[in-house]
Order: sequence, then structure tokens, then C-alpha cells
Amino acid sequence: MDGRQQCATCAGRVGESPGSHLHFALGGKVPNEDVTPHAARRRAAWIPLLWALCGLLPERAAAQAQPSRPAPEPPPRGSKAPPAPQDDPEALKAEALAVAARVAEDFPKDAFAHALLATVHYNHGNSAEALRCFDRCLQLDPTLADVCNLMGRVAHQKGDLDRAVTLYRQALRINPRMPDASYDLGRALLDLGRAEELIATMQEAIKACGRSTAHCYLLGQGYLLSKQYEKAKESLLAATEIDPSHIQAHFGLFTACSRLGQEEKAAEYLQKFSQLDAADKRAKSEGQMRERIRSGLPVVKETAARICTEVALLYRKRGHLIVAESLLRRAATIDPGNRGCRVALMTLYRTRDRPEDVAKVFEQLAEIQPGNGLNYCFLGTLHASLGQHGAAEEAFRRAVGLSPLQPDGYRCLAQVLLEAGRGVAEAKTLAAKLVELEPAAANYALLAVALVS
Repeated sequence: MDGRQQCATCAGRVGESPGSHLHFALGGKVPNEDVTPHAARRRAAWIPLLWALCGLLPERAAAQAQPSRPAPEPPPRGSKAPPAPQDDPEALKAEALAVAARVAEDFPKDAFAHALLATVHYNHGNSAEALRCFDRCLQLDPTLADVCNLMGRVAHQKGDLDRAVTLYRQALRINPRMPDASYDLGRALLDLGRAEELIATMQEAIKACGRSTAHCYLLGQGYLLSKQYEKAKESLLAATEIDPSHIQAHFGLFTACSRLGQEEKAAEYLQKFSQLDAADKRAKSEGQMRERIRSGLPVVKETAARICTEVALLYRKRGHLIVAESLLRRAATIDPGNRGCRVALMTLYRTRDRPEDVAKVFEQLAEIQPGNGLNYCFLGTLHASLGQHGAAEEAFRRAVGLSPLQPDGYRCLAQVLLEAGRGVAEAKTLAAKLVELEPAAANYALLAVALVS
């Protein structure tokens, strides 16, 4: 365990590791909608549920929900993503690369398009092409901190630590409150043995981003390098207070206490380190077995669907809605669990006043993926937003039946029953089950509403 923090910007949106993706806000103007006040209130009531289904932060959901100005015609190329077998990892990788390459070719002056292509190359292990695309990104927009940080990681992996440090510092000049960049810079400085710079960098990071396990640990390492053992002990203790299972922090405490002559404490930390290290090795062994089972097709599907979704959002921003629709439908077909593409599809159709098309899409997805309750959650959400409570209830009951261990169906069904003003007793049972499956604040709030209804 290295203490790396999860990315807060994309929480729940995608399943990648911190820093392996880029953060961009896609938006546009919201057209004036001709709806009755009642319909507007009904739609607004279901917006939080849509966020919950997608797993998005409200800010990100709002950014993704902005429709683009329509373009007079789509790009000259075909409106469909290249077909690929659903169960062929190599074909799906090739498809993701082709989709990203096409959008970079269609919009050669869009930094985001080149960033997407660079990310695909990076994830496929083609660092030379990734760097070429990242360079193009920075030529178009030198303020992309994520791009600078990813370029630094490529240089770090290649052993060019000085170049990595330069790029990490460039990212932090653009965005001083970027925990991933300060963490990566700290690791590079530790590898270089530059103790004073490491200490100063971590102190600045803690001021800018707040205390984290990773920053406290690296600060402690800097103090160990500079032989300031009391300060090292203080920082490493702070790391273990935040994360008591941080293995290397306990070894650092053993080292600091040994240098301070505190033999009893040193032995205590060494014992704790040994226990955590043994447990970690067991967990890694089990995790590697799970990863071998999981790696391959499921991960490739997630990645391919994520790329299709991001590219679709870019086309939507540019007004090419036919292309965006095709790519979003492709993403939903590739990955049964991708919430982002389903929310984007629903938003796309609703902003174009095509609710019947939304229903058809999710009905088709339900046929393609008969065991996936998530499609019925989205279908029910559409019916609920249109005031069709009976159809919504039916869809949500299908979702619960298909996915009894997933919280979405229980949340949706409880909410539609409460909104319809009937089945309050059942809504209480559903909300209680929801809290059991997912003890989140919003779910407790729904349970509270059910209990007082």
C-alpha cells in the first residue's frame, strides 16, 4: 500500500487508478424548455436519483447534462463506431484506439481529443505515442495540469527522474492543489535523494491539500533522509493516525526510533510492520488470483466503454449528436455496468424531447443484457420523470428482482412509491434494505422520509 489518495473529482464515475485519466468539463447552454411548472418540478425531483444511478458528483452531473448547440450536419465520416466482437479483448482494444484516433483526426485543434488518444496509448503501454499526443495537447493548451503529470509519470517509468521532476513541478504550477502531482513529485525527489526539496514540497502539499497519509509519509521519509529523526517520527505517526495499516510508515517509525535510541518503541513498530507486511503479502496473493480471473475481457470492456463515452461527450459538445448517440449506445452495449453512458444517453434524448427513444434504447439494452437490473433502473427513472408511476414501479421491481444485492433498485422503487403516495409500508422495508446494502447518508435520508410518511 503506497497511501495514494483516490481522485475526488471522478469519484464513482470510472474505475481507473488515480491519475490514469483526465478531468475535463464539457458543457454548453441549456435551451429554454417549454414545460409546465408541474412537469419541471417532477423532473427536478428525479435529478438526484439520476445522480445516484450514475454515481456522479452533482457538479460533474451538471457539467455532463449540458446539451450542445446543434451542428448543421455531422462530421463527414460514418456515424457509427467500428463494430467489434463483444468478447474479443484485442478487438475491443483496437476499437477504443480507432474511436480515439478518429476524434483526434476530426478535431485536430481540440486538446481534449488528443488527450483522449494519448490516454488510450498510455493505457495500452505505448508510451512513445502517448508522449507524442501529450506534447500536442500542451501545444494546444499549455494549462492542462493532468497532461503534465501523466507525462511526468511516463518519464519516471523510463528512469528519467530529472525530466519527471520538471513535469510534475509544471503540473503544480498550473494547479497547486493537485494531490496526485505533489505525491508523484515527492516520490521522484525521494528516488533522487533530494531531502530538502522533498521536505519543502510535502509541507507545501499539506498546506494546499490538507494532511493525507501519502504526504505525511513522504514528509517523514524526507526527515529520515536529512537525519531529523524526531520530526520524522512525528510525521510518520501522523501518517499512521490517518491510516493505521500503512506498512512502510511503521517501518519508518522503527527506523526513526532506532536512531533515537528508543529500542522498546522500535521493537513495537517492527513487530507491527511484520504483522502488516505478512497480511499484505497474503492479500496480494489472493488479489493476484482474483486479478488473473478478472483481468482480460471485463477490464477491457470497462476501458473501451469509458473511451466511447468520453469521445461521445466531445462529439455532443460539438453538436454532432448522431455520432454521440451511436457511441453512447455502443458503450452501453459493451459494458453492462457503465452508468455514465446511460445517463448521457438519457440526457441526450431528453434534451432533444425524445423520451420514447430513451425507452426503446433501454428496452433494447434489457433484451441484450437480460440479467442486468441497471437498465431497468434507468428505464424506470425515465417513466417516473414523465409521471408514469405504474410503468416506473414495474421497471424498478424488475431491477430489484434481477439484482437483489444492488442498492439501485431498492432506492428507485422506494422513491417512486413515496412519490405516488402509496405503498408506504413497503417503501419503509425497501429503504431499510437499501441502508443495509449501502449505508450512505442519502440512503439514511430516504429511510427517514419513509419512516415519517
